[in-house]
Amino acid sequence: MTVKYNNSGGVIMLQTYNGVSLGKNTTFDYDDEQFEMQNPGQLHYIGDETDGSNITVPNGLIDGSNLFRETAISSPAMLPNSIEKMEATYAGCQQLADPGIVPPNVTNIRMAWAHSGIESAPELPDGVQYADFAFDHCENLQEFEKFPESLQSADCMFSGDTNLTTLPDAFPENVESIKGFAAGCENLQNVPVANENMKHMDNAYAYCDIDSVPYVPEGCTCEGFTEGCANLDEQSANDIETTPLDREAALAELEASLDQSSPETESSFSMN
Repeated sequence: MTVKYNNSGGVIMLQTYNGVSLGKNTTFDYDDEQFEMQNPGQLHYIGDETDGSNITVPNGLIDGSNLFRETAISSPAMLPNSIEKMEATYAGCQQLADPGIVPPNVTNIRMAWAHSGIESAPELPDGVQYADFAFDHCENLQEFEKFPESLQSADCMFSGDTNLTTLPDAFPENVESIKGFAAGCENLQNVPVANENMKHMDNAYAYCDIDSVPYVPEGCTCEGFTEGCANLDEQSANDIETTPLDREAALAELEASLDQSSPETESSFSMN
């Protein structure tokens, strides 16, 4: 059955969900045999089709958070240009190799492909600002070519990507936080140069096999940022008192920010 969603009538007049204003005229039709609305304005795929090219995501959907989270989808769906938010959209999709196309108006990709099977990174629009845990534990990912120019936060963006070798040469000037950025990336061959606006680099390269200490701007926190880097000179690697990054606490804080996520879409995959 086709269901029409319109947040301009009835009880719902003007709401903001997870930082995205839906306005008064957000309207889209969706098939309730394919999607379930677990929160106002947010759909989750419940169909049996695993080929994303055969799945129609409704035009008009703004919040694509949790859309295919922990499903058996094996190829990406075409996401409409109306989507602005992709928190955990494909998180836990272990059969997914192709990351798909990111719509041009997306600003938030937190956890979007975390613990998925993607083998390449998507091209990100320059409007993306938040990428915390975006590619966390994507163990098939080997390279990432370009940061979006508006990027501000990249905490644990690539943490646990054990086969990642290549990253861009430098961070955009807007990036302020890269806590746990590439922690555990044991095959990483280069480290992006930090910008002068960077404020937090704690544990950014812990347990990587980098052979030189990354640049740290004045005033930037960097506790444990080279903890466990076996190739570094012992003295240079231990110049700063280290404090292990509590990744579970960081992830829990991020999950709590998804205050519209329903119990049915809570993560069941390990973050260790």
